[in-house]
Amino acid sequence: MSIRAILVAGVAVVLCGSSAHAGPMSKGTVELSPSLSFSHNSLRSNGTDDGSLTTLLANTQVGYCLSNLVEIIGGPLLTHQSVDPPSGGSVSATSFGLSGGVRLNFASSGNIVPFVGAAVGFASNSGDGAFGTETTTIAPILQGGIRVLVGPSGSVNLGVGYQHESNAFGVKDESSNTFAFEVGVSLFPVIGP
Repeated sequence: MSIRAILVAGVAVVLCGSSAHAGPMSKGTVELSPSLSFSHNSLRSNGTDDGSLTTLLANTQVGYCLSNLVEIIGGPLLTHQSVDPPSGGSVSATSFGLSGGVRLNFASSGNIVPFVGAAVGFASNSGDGAFGTETTTIAPILQGGIRVLVGPSGSVNLGVGYQHESNAFGVKDESSNTFAFEVGVSLFPVIGP
């Protein structure tokens, strides 16, 4: 799916979304929020091709609203990064870990709910690009964006994110900064009677 198709779908949801579940989530709401983000960096120095770095992030967060504003979040993290040097070949690293934090959902009179969030996490690393065995510390993990409520049990989430990794790729003292555009969905299952 192209970026243009994602943007058109997002605008359609904003313009046509149902307001049956308008406003922020209420206390006790449970949220299941899988997300996927992709970034590709072309590296150059002094006009010379230095290769590229491609990153795929797949996260599933579970949230619980303590109030209409505050939501605690946490869940597994999966990151796959591939480095393609200009000379050919490729090395890759896969990280798996957990994160936890807090998200603020701001009050709204319609079906659009702005949010910001912060979390911390850790990950273990494997693959031919995981040059070390150190545990990666991920702090901070920052997100901001909007959720468009669609009916009483779901939303489409559009946002931007940033995360800083210490001991990236399992290498002691290596660091990494990732900026990403994010598109995801949230489901609000009814739990209990």
